[in-house]
Amino acid sequence: MAAGNKKCTVCGRSYPAGRDFRTVNLPGQFVGYVCRNCAPKITESEGLFTAVSAGDWSTDERRRHTRKPAHLLLTFTHVRGNAVYPGIVRDISQGGIRFSTKARVSPGELLNLNVFSPLTGLHVKAVAKVKWLRERETYNDAGVEFTAEGRHLRMDDRRSHHRVLAEFVLHWHNRGKPVEGRVKDISQGGIRFTAAEPLPEGRRVSVTLHATGLEVVRAEGGFPLTVEKTIVVVGVRKSEERYEIRARFAAENESR
Repeated sequence: MAAGNKKCTVCGRSYPAGRDFRTVNLPGQFVGYVCRNCAPKITESEGLFTAVSAGDWSTDERRRHTRKPAHLLLTFTHVRGNAVYPGIVRDISQGGIRFSTKARVSPGELLNLNVFSPLTGLHVKAVAKVKWLRERETYNDAGVEFTAEGRHLRMDDRRSHHRVLAEFVLHWHNRGKPVEGRVKDISQGGIRFTAAEPLPEGRRVSVTLHATGLEVVRAEGGFPLTVEKTIVVVGVRKSEERYEIRARFAAENESR
């Protein structure tokens, strides 16, 4: 590229520095330059010029719906694969989500998503198309759009108690003494965890869960996903030197 020329981020062509360029925020990078020929492919949103899509530059990814900041658990698989990858949802709307993950995804790929919140019981299962990917030093940010198959799903659909493999530290008190456990999986209805000491079946316990195991969480400076819940123990069995405990979440109006 000749000295003084600028390269258009969209078409990749180099133009003289005097040509009409716009500075834009693109999904794949912080700042880019767009020539006047490609400018119609950019839409203005919230006072900033934002790329419509980093994949095919279609008009499908305009985030017409209001985004809500979210700190939700996410697992996903590639539509043609079996491997399960974890992630953390950063924001969510009726049309799609933005999430962080250590896994590599590519624009245009279809993903099977499971989004879950142990705090509210929110559970979303949907198929989504990757629209853009932003590579960071220790993790990736990705934006996905729900496909027509997934758009009819309600975000408050609580009918399915799908289990999500999770890495939580669990704390409670036994006669004033703090006790720590490790959550193995979690669903809308309850959790399975291990601890050094048992809890009797039927015991009602107030617990605090801290999501600390995901590397994505640590990459964000130790983002604290902390949830306080009341559980009722439904099963206990000895597993090597620890106890495996199954418990359901108590209803808010449930009597002690």
